[in-house]
Amino acid sequence: MNKKIYLLREDYREKETTGILIHIDNEKTVTTFLTLELPYKNNKRKISCIEKGLYQCVYTYSNKFKKYTYEVKDVPNRSGIRIHAANYFSQLNGCIALGLTMKDINHDGENDTTESKLAIGMFEQLMQREPFELIIL
Repeated sequence: MNKKIYLLREDYREKETTGILIHIDNEKTVTTFLTLELPYKNNKRKISCIEKGLYQCVYTYSNKFKKYTYEVKDVPNRSGIRIHAANYFSQLNGCIALGLTMKDINHDGENDTTESKLAIGMFEQLMQREPFELIIL
């Protein structure tokens, strides 16, 4: 598994964590997506983003979402962590949402991802649904 993706977390807030997902291909072309996660709360299930570190990601079927998504494997004391479409932190249980821009869509004072389904489609096409390493910084 030689494909690598970097998640640079930028803003840790009380209700959410935002960042940038970065892919650099062999030609040094950089593709980025914005990320939305839950706040960091000691890696607790369903209320926290996952720990910083290195993870293997594979494209697997999700019974919850009834479709294939990228699964973040071997997260300590966690399971079912996915990279999926979501606009609001309230739609997350520890997973990573992708978007193209950030905007307070629902006027709650928090950042929301926009065009999340489009971003997921673009990301899955970019990665060709092949496994990759996720490095969370």
